[in-house]
Amino acid sequence: PAKLEAKSRSRKWQNWRSRLSSLRKPWACGRDVEEPVEAEEERKIPLSIHHGWTPEEDFTWLLSFPLPSAVSLEDQLNFTETLRREGVTARQAIQFAFKLLDEDEVDQILNSHPEVEEEQASGWEQLVKPLLTDEVTGPPNSLKKARWCTIALMLHVLQAFSEVMEAQLEELVAGDPAMARKSKRRGPTRDAPVQVVQQVNHNASTLLMCIRFRNDASELLADVADYQVQLSKQGVSKLGIVLSDETTEPAYVKYDSEFRGCCRKHPDPFMPQRRSVLRSIDLVRLLHDKLTDFVDLGWLMRLGLLSESMPLHHRELSKHLGKDLLSWQGFLRCSRLDDIRDYYGEEIAFYFLFLHELIRATLLLSVPAITFIIITRGGHLVNGTVPPWVHPALSLIIMTWYTLFSKHWERQQATFANRWGMDAPTVSRIKSLKNSRFVGEWLPSPEDESKRTPQVSSSRKVCGRITSAILSGALVLALVVLVSFEHMIFFTATTASRSLLLDRILFSAMGCFSGVQMRVVDSIADGLGNWITDLECRSTDADFQWSKCLKTSLMRFINTFGNMMFFSFFEPVVDQYSCQVFSEFATQQIPRDRCLSAYRSQLRLCFATTFITRFIFLGAVMNDLIAPFASIYLQRWQRQRKRPDSPTTSFYEEQVSMIPYSSADLTFDFLDIIFPLGFVAFFGLISPFCVPLLLLLLLMQWKTDSYKLCNFYRRPYPKLAKDIGFHNSLLYVFSHLIFFSNLGLVFVEYGGIEDLAPIRPVIWLADALKRTSLDGHIVMRTDVAVNLIVFVVLSMLALLAWRGFDDLVPSVPARVLLERRRHDLQRLYLFNGR
Repeated sequence: PAKLEAKSRSRKWQNWRSRLSSLRKPWACGRDVEEPVEAEEERKIPLSIHHGWTPEEDFTWLLSFPLPSAVSLEDQLNFTETLRREGVTARQAIQFAFKLLDEDEVDQILNSHPEVEEEQASGWEQLVKPLLTDEVTGPPNSLKKARWCTIALMLHVLQAFSEVMEAQLEELVAGDPAMARKSKRRGPTRDAPVQVVQQVNHNASTLLMCIRFRNDASELLADVADYQVQLSKQGVSKLGIVLSDETTEPAYVKYDSEFRGCCRKHPDPFMPQRRSVLRSIDLVRLLHDKLTDFVDLGWLMRLGLLSESMPLHHRELSKHLGKDLLSWQGFLRCSRLDDIRDYYGEEIAFYFLFLHELIRATLLLSVPAITFIIITRGGHLVNGTVPPWVHPALSLIIMTWYTLFSKHWERQQATFANRWGMDAPTVSRIKSLKNSRFVGEWLPSPEDESKRTPQVSSSRKVCGRITSAILSGALVLALVVLVSFEHMIFFTATTASRSLLLDRILFSAMGCFSGVQMRVVDSIADGLGNWITDLECRSTDADFQWSKCLKTSLMRFINTFGNMMFFSFFEPVVDQYSCQVFSEFATQQIPRDRCLSAYRSQLRLCFATTFITRFIFLGAVMNDLIAPFASIYLQRWQRQRKRPDSPTTSFYEEQVSMIPYSSADLTFDFLDIIFPLGFVAFFGLISPFCVPLLLLLLLMQWKTDSYKLCNFYRRPYPKLAKDIGFHNSLLYVFSHLIFFSNLGLVFVEYGGIEDLAPIRPVIWLADALKRTSLDGHIVMRTDVAVNLIVFVVLSMLALLAWRGFDDLVPSVPARVLLERRRHDLQRLYLFNGR
């Protein structure tokens, strides 16, 4: 009962509507962080605000507000147009953004005059009160007044939150003797539960507000939100569970301060000498979740009242993580994946895990690939031919390798999901991210009609998704027509060519052009994908990103593999001119084996130029390294050119100028390694050299992605993820297409089954088809019929073998099932007793 009573008191801060109106000071500004704390019973703990940067300190979250003094006529017109489009006034927009406000509470807040300096009080009266009460003397919907009011109310919310948190912490300490003794040993603290640092940027146009929570305040939020934390091995022993296995990982459980001693401790990111049950990403999630409980940050950004809202890099953690990831020792050790997860979150950690496992698998495939390179080169040097079994054997090895890698990845994914607590029962109250692009009409919420949320009607959703499907299909069709038209022009040019050198130049140019086109179409498709997906009215970020990823992957698949499909299967079937030798007197037909050899040579040339141009040069080098480097240093050069005497920018202001790392960027990074994997899986039979090229690309991606995340990009929000999501579906589709592609290449590019494996049943089938006639004419070509039948039979057998292997080998290892049973037992003992 005592515990339940203490926990109910700790949840009183949730009732903001009743607590906010009783606060004496709506917002406190100018109070220095070093102000001594008085020991009065009825005192209010002020918000810790420091004007000017503290170089040695780090913060969790940054809010960037455009200043009222920087309002231009164009900004005012855009703000007025936004309000008209949304159908709200400036007062309604502010009330919708700050969810804790309604008309009665606005009056109560405005009637309690803040005890601040005279000019600040006059600013409050002249700007905030007229805006909120619609008593505007001057132009209606003033952007200047709206910006001033937004900054003031944000400080007001942080002040109220700090006071309520301090009161609840004092109640918990008073009711818990152990916490009281611990607090007494630490001594009095001068920091408020919510600490803020704010400063105007170098050109006096933006106010940067950095926020962080005190450690005990963050742990109280984790307790109330039932946030997931990990038990320690000593904590498992305290439960009476004996485990001699040193590699086992303790369970993740919903946090309660009652069993804090059983939880795993991490160094406090802001005070390393102290230990906390929360990591850096936990602080980010808890702060963002609680801030968005009271303020709609996406709505403020859409109105132009908030320019940036983002988590901040931690200087020491990002520095050490970047150094470890760029070293080869960091790559070889899987423990660095845990560090990535603890800093960037599970979504990005799964990306690096997939890249890590793919590099290891490609290293294994390089051994047979190099062996086949030696065999083919040796055969050409000795007798000018290659044994007929070489390429079918390589095809079989590639199909087997991809099948084994897919199953290995499923098992590794399940292992790390269990290791990171992603397969634990989800009971946390942390909200899922909203789609910042979602636009709807502000109506009473279906769950709580006292609140207003953006909503759309069901008919609009249905019509929007139908329209989105039609536009997506039209876009895909237009891309198919474009690619077909380009190849038709290329086909016409190659058939008119009478020079082998000119043919090679054309194929090289086509490969380079295809690589550049892939990059251009990817950029265009990204913008169109946002616009088309907006029509579907998806309110959550996860749904929006899944739908957009589907469209992006489909377009990139057509744009990436269309070129190789044409040269692999279409041209050898319909081309009637590439196998002819032109002379001044006559035209002579080349033998069939030389003709196929010419096709394979052209395909290898196109493959190499496309792969190097698109994935290595434009992808890993230009897009991941040179482009962000140039963008960052161009901004710095322009800033120094405009204001050569400006002071050095702070660590936080530099992060605002960094490039945002969005979910679309992560999708592009995934596709930049999955599609090259598809290139090798589908067309690796043509040239074993593609395997070393893939290995080189993956190593470059590991280096460039690690460097750009730590130096060029902002710290992304650490999203929760149980796996790599939609990209698992791509791997599943590839696992089917790989059989048709490899067997098709064997039949089309290497003469078919009669040349590669002249077995007796195939010869009998060929003779039977030769005797089939109609009016003395052959019904169909014998080689086409035989190859088509054998191709279908082998493809079906390969698919059946793959399905049997997939069902026989479980996707979840027995070790993970054992860990899940252990974790369930630990949760049972923890919450219900032994």
